[in-house]
Amino acid sequence: MQRRTQVDALQSQVWRMEDHASLELCFEKRLSETDVKGSLEIPQAANCLPPRDEVMHVRIQNGSVMQFRARSRRTGGRRYMTDQWRGFVGAACPRRGDILRYYHLVNTNVYLVELERPPPHLRLFGKDIYLEFIT
Repeated sequence: MQRRTQVDALQSQVWRMEDHASLELCFEKRLSETDVKGSLEIPQAANCLPPRDEVMHVRIQNGSVMQFRARSRRTGGRRYMTDQWRGFVGAACPRRGDILRYYHLVNTNVYLVELERPPPHLRLFGKDIYLEFIT
């Protein structure tokens, strides 16, 4: 019962994010093949992220809440997303070249992920054709 109460409290806190009144952009990134098929590499210029290994409650565009962690690689110290990142990839189906925006709700441990797919470059036989970006 206590677990359900915590989830309900988190959901109500997350739903208040709709007005975007107190959101800060942590980072924006054009996704690479590694981000989509492995783990999300966090840009070095990212801000508003918690200390290493702290759980972040993240609301994705379909309204569900996931938990991510920002871990550091042993070599180089670069940070990357773990835990339910693969679940996010499965739910949101991002592609290489999509733009990911990661926001922080000020004074909380709640985040919002926004995924933007660039418009298709070509439509062929009724299908959208996306050209891959090489970065």
